[in-house]
Amino acid sequence: MSTPLVSIVVPAYDAMPYLTRSIESALGQTIGLDELEIIVVDDGSNDGTGEEAERFAAAHPKVVRALRQPNSGGPGAPRNAALDVATGRYVLFLDADDYLGPEAVERMVRMAEENSSDVVLGRMVGVDGRRVPKIMFKKTRAKVNLYTSRVYWTLSPLKLFRRELIENLGLRFPVGAAFGEDQPFVAKAYINARVISVVGDYDCYYATRRPDLNGVTHRTARESGVSSRLESLLRMFTLLKAELPPGNKRDLLLRRHMEKGLQGLLWHMTKEPDPKVRQEAFDAVAPTVVAWSKSRIALGMPAEMRRQFALIEAGEVEAVLSHVTARVRRIDTWGTLGFDPSTLRSPSLALRVRLRSIGPRVALRATLKELRKNPRKAVKRVGKALTR
Repeated sequence: MSTPLVSIVVPAYDAMPYLTRSIESALGQTIGLDELEIIVVDDGSNDGTGEEAERFAAAHPKVVRALRQPNSGGPGAPRNAALDVATGRYVLFLDADDYLGPEAVERMVRMAEENSSDVVLGRMVGVDGRRVPKIMFKKTRAKVNLYTSRVYWTLSPLKLFRRELIENLGLRFPVGAAFGEDQPFVAKAYINARVISVVGDYDCYYATRRPDLNGVTHRTARESGVSSRLESLLRMFTLLKAELPPGNKRDLLLRRHMEKGLQGLLWHMTKEPDPKVRQEAFDAVAPTVVAWSKSRIALGMPAEMRRQFALIEAGEVEAVLSHVTARVRRIDTWGTLGFDPSTLRSPSLALRVRLRSIGPRVALRATLKELRKNPRKAVKRVGKALTR
């Protein structure tokens, strides 16, 4: 078997019947089978996943390799097992529930070859209600600045990586982490990549929401608990402090974890009945949050977030959690109107409200400056538009 250009890594656990479509999408890539090796690692499945992988390996012995191992409780260990035997110039991670667009590998590899890219992001599509990141895929970009783009806001490994980068950095996924095991791998790859590129003009990766899992993975309920999210957040705080010196670059990346990781932790703390657990989690993250809240990046965030940071600095645990609950309710309310609050990241963007089921689209423009200056007036304008 000649050395492949791309190793497609597929960790699989109780993935039937989705695995069949996943492997078929890999085999159907326009780049050609001579350029591929597909490594499927069954992580102790009980539903025939391992047998299906072996069936493909028997039918395509020069392309598909099937490995089996005892259940590890997450995708980290099977991904590591595949990395240990991968030989391609590039590695593309593909979850067993998901599938690729036919030209995905060809387009992503072409991007990497033309620009010496170490990481290539391919546009993602959500299937059956699966939510996927979108803002970083608005257009194709040969070279992306990690610190001025939104690339860092997607830390899943479902991307193309130059294997040389992975091996030079000694990158592997932490095993046993109940939540966020992908993030250290991807963050370190981003920070050390010479070039990061984006394929935004083609649907490369189809991420599927599995109704049988109700939006969660095969791991236990620990994944959604306070302790697992706290562990993940502290892990990323530590990594960024080790990888980057103090300053704007580190602060910019920390913003992602304040906007997503911290908010996720605080939301789960609102559902945690044990006050001791809530307090311990709060005490663990507060010092980093308070220190970061003094940065230039933090001072430029919306007033609502700055108020949250002030409450954290004051040690007002219950006030912080009440603030988070109220914020989530407001976001949910906006969501029913078809409004994505994430669009308020640039003054040039507009607030758009769409009537989903009672007529044609209604658009109302309100600049971020107007919203910050007089939010009540802006909301009233939205209400008038909805009642016309």
